[in-house]
Amino acid sequence: ENTLNFEEQLKQINICGLGPLRMNNALIQSKALAEGCKLVTITSQAGSVEWRTTQNAGKGGDYGHHMSRAACNMGQVLLSEEVKDMGYPVLLLHP
Repeated sequence: ENTLNFEEQLKQINICGLGPLRMNNALIQSKALAEGCKLVTITSQAGSVEWRTTQNAGKGGDYGHHMSRAACNMGQVLLSEEVKDMGYPVLLLHP
C-alpha cells in the first residue's frame, strides 16, 4: 500500500511544523511580549526519531504527522537558541 500523499504531508508540515514558528516569530516581532514571559509550544513526542523506532518498529507510516512534529520540535529548539539573549525561554510540552 502506498502511504505517501505528498500534497497532504506538505500541508501538515506547513501547518504543524512551521505554524508554531510563525506564531512565535510574530509575537517576538510585535515587541508586545511581557518581560519574563515564556514562549510555549504544545508539541508531541511523535517528532522523536528515537521514539519512532520503538512505537513504529517494523511498520512506519503516518509520514506527514511525524515529520511535521519533528520539524516543529527542531524549529523551536533553533528559535530557543536565537532568542535566548532576548530573555525569552522557549518551552516544548508534550501533552
